[in-house]
Amino acid sequence: MQILSFGSARTLAAAYNREPALLRDKVERIHLSAGSTSLEFMEWNVLLDRHAIVRLLRSELPIAIYPCGTKSGAFSYDEHNTFWKLPDLQFIRRLDPLLQGYLAYAFERSNRSDFLHALDSHWPAATFARICPREHAVWETALWIEASGRRLVQNAAGVHRIVTPGELGAETGY
Repeated sequence: MQILSFGSARTLAAAYNREPALLRDKVERIHLSAGSTSLEFMEWNVLLDRHAIVRLLRSELPIAIYPCGTKSGAFSYDEHNTFWKLPDLQFIRRLDPLLQGYLAYAFERSNRSDFLHALDSHWPAATFARICPREHAVWETALWIEASGRRLVQNAAGVHRIVTPGELGAETGY
């Protein structure tokens, strides 16, 4: 089993403290979105519970660390951190309507309590006109790519895509 962690590592550390043999037996890898490429910046996910991070790093569990920050902070680029910025959210327009509904709910910061019904809701075009031009900061994509067995590739024309290993090859241009 692959575990992806995007915040405090407290629950994972608590699970390990309670049942270390179970986690050693079941966990193929923990993908930990935390830390920085520099000791000069203490990243937020680490600050949430430093002891949990230390506990996991001292365990025998296989852990891959994806640093969120750099010495300049969490919103800057470095060769080894996972931050990047989407120039816009236009891709939402190409998604399944159920996902569009959920993302409209999330990005509109809706306070309706029936969030599951947001999946089935028809959101007006004005909603997407507000959402889609926005920039969006992203840190976790590298974890999802790695855990799903996919790769981020660039073809000869400079186009990037996330692909499965079966999509790699001369016939696809990647």
